[in-house]
Amino acid sequence: MKLTTFARAIVCVTCVLLGSLAHAAGFPERAITVLVPYTAGGSSDALARLLAKQLGDQFGQPVVVDNKPGAGATLGTALAAKAAPDGYTVLLADTAYTTAPALYQRLSYDAIKSFQPVGMVGTTPAMLFASRQSNLRSVQDMRSAAPTRPGGSFTSGIGSGTASQLISELYRIQSGLKIEMIPYKGSSQAVIDVLAGQIDLIFTSPASAGQYLKSDKLKAIAVTGAQRHRDYPEVRTFQEQGISGMDAGYWFAVLLPANVPTAISQRWEKELAAALVSAPVSKALSDLSITPGKLNAVQTQRFMTDDLANWARIVKAAGIERQ
Repeated sequence: MKLTTFARAIVCVTCVLLGSLAHAAGFPERAITVLVPYTAGGSSDALARLLAKQLGDQFGQPVVVDNKPGAGATLGTALAAKAAPDGYTVLLADTAYTTAPALYQRLSYDAIKSFQPVGMVGTTPAMLFASRQSNLRSVQDMRSAAPTRPGGSFTSGIGSGTASQLISELYRIQSGLKIEMIPYKGSSQAVIDVLAGQIDLIFTSPASAGQYLKSDKLKAIAVTGAQRHRDYPEVRTFQEQGISGMDAGYWFAVLLPANVPTAISQRWEKELAAALVSAPVSKALSDLSITPGKLNAVQTQRFMTDDLANWARIVKAAGIERQ
């Protein structure tokens, strides 16, 4: 008996679905790669390696971290967007994922369409750190020191095109202070140069520089957000020091390339959620001063969409031309 066109279509769809389910049932069958768009040594790298160990144990396959820094984190992000949508490559994205579209006109990927979120890993505020040699301890110290500086300016290490650049720009706008931006590929080298007194300041996360604050090698001028950080209650907020609008911070999320089969993306969402509440990861996130994420895939997508709009407004207010 001949099949009708409709029946043939049903058979084809059924075969595809069964094939996809069979593939998902065996996932993963080989090593998984976590792309990190930064150099080794920063908070994203530390977080990726932490997750890789736990996820490797859960998946029963090696999870390898691959650092691909450059171009304000867009190089590694573009590589992740081009990866096969089979679940074997994920991106550990951070705030730069939503700042880049506000800064660059011609990205090779679309921040909304090229990826699908797995979930939020965590959030942390930004801190403004100063070298010990600078004797800067507060916003008022900066105001007092500005007239004695060449051109009345301070130097700040930034990841070009990243959240650190835009938070620095936001601070410059809100405080009225002059800040010269010095670009770096990642926060780790910028922190080293602040420690050495080569540059004055850096906006980064407690995860990247908190150890130096605890050992009194760096000084924290202020922290973003409405409240002081639980791990550093002695550090005042910008709001407490008379600088409003400094609410920006950092976030970290796991993203898959778009069009990964639903069964595999759901497996990823399940495993990430389990990893975040595991004892090793929970302790490590606490040690890094990162608040665990509680957003699923849909909620993470909504969060990132809002964040894209927020950074676009900040870039416009700063008068930064998109490159």
